[in-house]
Amino acid sequence: REAVVSRDGKRVVLKVEGNTLAAVEVVEGLNDGRRVQIVSGLQAGDQVLADARRQLPADARVNPVVQSGSTR
Repeated sequence: REAVVSRDGKRVVLKVEGNTLAAVEVVEGLNDGRRVQIVSGLQAGDQVLADARRQLPADARVNPVVQSGSTR
């Protein structure tokens, strides 16, 4: 849920592309208060910034770390 934020009137996530972030518009579906379904805008296996509420520019450089045992 924290990965999705509003920017310029759109719902977006910050997707990891190589070693930078890119703002990607998404469409949300079901929401249980903890998790939100992404209906469109991402593909299975895409990596996103876990907490997009942080004030990072869309082109920020990142060093992706995958949490072991995480669920998708």
